[in-house]
Amino acid sequence: MFQDGTYAPYPNTAWNVLKTNHGKENNTFVAIQSVVAEGQSLYVLETSNPQFKGVQDNPKLYVFDLNSNQLKHTYLFSKESYHKNSYINDLR
Repeated sequence: MFQDGTYAPYPNTAWNVLKTNHGKENNTFVAIQSVVAEGQSLYVLETSNPQFKGVQDNPKLYVFDLNSNQLKHTYLFSKESYHKNSYINDLR
């Protein structure tokens, strides 16, 4: 929320528009489980399992720079680290 009480999608509108061709190169949120701020970074855990109906693509951990609101890094979970009915949960 901004100081004037208004809201805006983070980090921008494009990230918050669901695309049916979600994939490794497609930077959009599908099913976010956790958001954690640590220092100057924001960690966003993407389950890729909307409505608990099955994982569409590799779950990811996005890391954003809170100063610039730019994506710094994407950690891609390997195919061996989850099952189709997985729901990657919690960020520690």
